[in-house]
Amino acid sequence: MLATADRYGVCALTVGGLAALGRISREEAEEAFLVLSSPDTDTLTQANEGRRIKRVENGWKLLNWETYREKAKKAVLQECNRESQARWRERNSHKTSGADNSADLNLSGQEEPQPQKKQNPAWSPTLIQSRLGMLFRRRPTTRWSKDELKALAGIGEISEEDLKALEVYYTANMPDASNYRRRDLSTLLNNFNGEVDRARQYKPATCF
Repeated sequence: MLATADRYGVCALTVGGLAALGRISREEAEEAFLVLSSPDTDTLTQANEGRRIKRVENGWKLLNWETYREKAKKAVLQECNRESQARWRERNSHKTSGADNSADLNLSGQEEPQPQKKQNPAWSPTLIQSRLGMLFRRRPTTRWSKDELKALAGIGEISEEDLKALEVYYTANMPDASNYRRRDLSTLLNNFNGEVDRARQYKPATCF
């Protein structure tokens, strides 16, 4: 529901829609709506009596939407900062590559121990990366490859309408004979515009 909500935190999903998107049974979807819209005295946040969602005119309002939106913004800023620092280090690596290495030896002529290289920073996907990965049941903790990140950067800005169309298209049940969807994330990213066109033209057999 967080992945499909609009910028106001409203999720336009019915019971059948949630069941299809989450690949669960209708009974499980009904139970999920009931649990999330009911008071919960065991949660740390007691705003709205612990309720997570409430029924509104066009779907369901996610009551903790602002909290998750701020977390997503922070994750995006961290990722942008990480990429910016990586580019800066790459541009300036040549300045130190040819430096005199005599300083690496101590007075006894023995080579000084070199500091260990820093480990790669923790992977922190953006909201768009998480939603695209979910199309292939990829865990948010799975780091994207360089080729996937490059392909995503080449796409440019991805609209909410395109993302929702892909989510509906890629979570729909369809026979193998008519299933032309991409099998992995990299192939989707490299054929993104064509897949968006297919997703927009797709008409599910059952409308939720």
